[in-house]
Amino acid sequence: MNKEFIKWFYDQKSIQVTYELVKEVYKEKTDELLEAHKEYFDIIDNTHIQLKKRYALGKITIKRTIAFLMMPEGAKDIAIDLFDLNGAMESDIVLADIVGYNPYIKEIIHSNLTKLIADVKIRSDKKMRFDANEAQNKLIIVKDVPDYLVDGHVVLLDVTEVTRTQIFTKFREVIGHKNDPDMEIVKIVYEYEWPLKFSKEVLNELHHIKIDHEYERKTRRDITDKLVVTIDGADAKDLDDAISLEYLENGNFKLGVHIADVSYFVKEGSYLNEAAYNRATSVYLADRVIPMIPHGLSNDLCSLNPNEDKYTITCEMELNPDIEVVNYDIYASIIQSKHRLTYHDVNQLFKEHQSTGFKEVDKMLFTMNEIAQKLKQIRTKRGAIDFNSTELKFVLDVNGDVLGVEERTTDEAEALIESFMILANETVSRHFFFNDLPGIYRVHEKPTSEKLDIAFESSAKLGFRVDQSAKSSAQKLQRLTKKVAQTPYEYIINMILLRSMQKAIYSEKPIGHFGLASAYYSHFTSQIRRYPDLLLHRMIRDLMLNNPDAETLKKLKKHYRDLMPSYSEHTSNQERQAVNMEREVNKLKSRQYMAQFINKSFDGQIVSMMPSGFFVKLENGIEGLVNVRNVNQYLIYDDEALLFYTERGKRYRLGDKIRVKLIKVDEVENNIDFTIDPQNHAEDYKAHKTSTSKVKRKPNPADMGKSRKTKSKAPKSGKKGFGPKKNR
Repeated sequence: MNKEFIKWFYDQKSIQVTYELVKEVYKEKTDELLEAHKEYFDIIDNTHIQLKKRYALGKITIKRTIAFLMMPEGAKDIAIDLFDLNGAMESDIVLADIVGYNPYIKEIIHSNLTKLIADVKIRSDKKMRFDANEAQNKLIIVKDVPDYLVDGHVVLLDVTEVTRTQIFTKFREVIGHKNDPDMEIVKIVYEYEWPLKFSKEVLNELHHIKIDHEYERKTRRDITDKLVVTIDGADAKDLDDAISLEYLENGNFKLGVHIADVSYFVKEGSYLNEAAYNRATSVYLADRVIPMIPHGLSNDLCSLNPNEDKYTITCEMELNPDIEVVNYDIYASIIQSKHRLTYHDVNQLFKEHQSTGFKEVDKMLFTMNEIAQKLKQIRTKRGAIDFNSTELKFVLDVNGDVLGVEERTTDEAEALIESFMILANETVSRHFFFNDLPGIYRVHEKPTSEKLDIAFESSAKLGFRVDQSAKSSAQKLQRLTKKVAQTPYEYIINMILLRSMQKAIYSEKPIGHFGLASAYYSHFTSQIRRYPDLLLHRMIRDLMLNNPDAETLKKLKKHYRDLMPSYSEHTSNQERQAVNMEREVNKLKSRQYMAQFINKSFDGQIVSMMPSGFFVKLENGIEGLVNVRNVNQYLIYDDEALLFYTERGKRYRLGDKIRVKLIKVDEVENNIDFTIDPQNHAEDYKAHKTSTSKVKRKPNPADMGKSRKTKSKAPKSGKKGFGPKKNR
């Protein structure tokens, strides 16, 4: 069997593949290849090939008690007993024999497991063992083991073959020791194959950067006399944007957004550029940053630290009294930040009138806030959707242990910076589009009507119905988020709606940004931490500031247009990887923090539901699962009303406050497991039945046999259900 050929067939994402296409790829080997695989493929009229009906090709996903072969859209997934996986692991591409009652994996076509992060264990008999969660109890065989390994070393292994009982690997490197501070975060970074260090070539190039200050003084606009400030988090080191505001004689405002000129230091074709491109983004993990560019640039040369002259690219926008951009200028500049302000400082000024200590700064900030709020109103009027979001902030000690956790929210100061950055992004993006320059755009497609309908149906079950008089999807979303704001259901409805949204990505095509209701949008304001911004600045320099002649401009435009598709795809992929990595670390830190509270009880809110249980969000922002298997109650699930209820009349509905007890922190399953606290005061279900609740259909215990209900525990009659084994 030629697994490469079968993998190629799978990658075509089609039931049939034309003979011509096979011949185009495999040329003179085509007939020999098809003859060798006639057991698995049918040739239709000598024009097409397709998989025989007894076989299925797809990715495997493994649950706790069963596995599924994921089939193409429109086809039903195939259940496979765990005993019949024949060594297949999560996300492997497999060929399954599906004839009969017991489908089984015939061949692993492509293993998803390419590497392992393993712990070295030295047994009492001096023999060495390698353990890794991803191995799923398979024996890890390692080739080329160095003799310097000690007990507790954490190593990176390259997987060469996976069988039913063994994983064959080759030693690559030691990444640390299990007792090193925060080794678990290092493991996650290595699992994503994200570079932690910069090469010697990159650091050497950084060390030898030469700056022609005299030339830059002549060619840049010196605005160091202006009142320019930065506003960032208190712990931020990479200050990449600064702002200024002036009052003009004609009654207008001149708003300046000044962005660190990283592209001046990171040249195309350099080692620094290669490293920045490969990463494509900085990654923020709990208490640390893995920077896109070396700290010597991100925290020093480029960072807009106070009272230091810095090179920037400025987008200066003239705003009329209606806060419309009536004129703008984009130019290379030299600024000097007069004050390093924090979000906390500025929020204290806005909320408590606690001065920054400088009257002119206070006055400028109050005016800026008025402008920012008007900008937000303008965005709302045109259809922008405002989802309130939060993030977890962990307080760690020097060893990386979690001392505390809190949920961080945004306020007026953060909204001010966001509004100014959005305006600058739009202004630069429009300039590129209307001057026929190649650009890299931040695009966000409209959600599908099917996904929106599902989201709106869920919100309606919670009592928040969509305003059908709204003329567009954006208007419906706007009115719904406004209706739910400041209610106990705000977080839940926002999450439901966000899950219906498309993902924002980078593209060479300006198809618009649905969430911002912006026709032209690019990322211009964060060169230090995002490669698309750096690339856009490089194009500003090459296509605009350097004033190329017509022939040079033509060549440059072609050069960048050719780059944009692959650069857009790469930076979008890297962004997704970074987001996933950040989530993994947040889960890790959440588990580590909660591990000390086993058998302790907490107050929380039910934030999502499924037949197997529900997720509870604690007051500190951490979420965990109440699995019906861990509840010593007879629970019945009603997906129509989004609730569980008991035969005794208690109910647990999406959005309800609940008291839960922590029973387990599972590092293998990556779960925080709760059960319902016996002292929990659940709402009486009988009272619910006669209340004015807006649930569409009120469940009836007599309906227990209907398919839309799931029981958490089998009754004594022996009917199937879920629940503690002792009660089955």
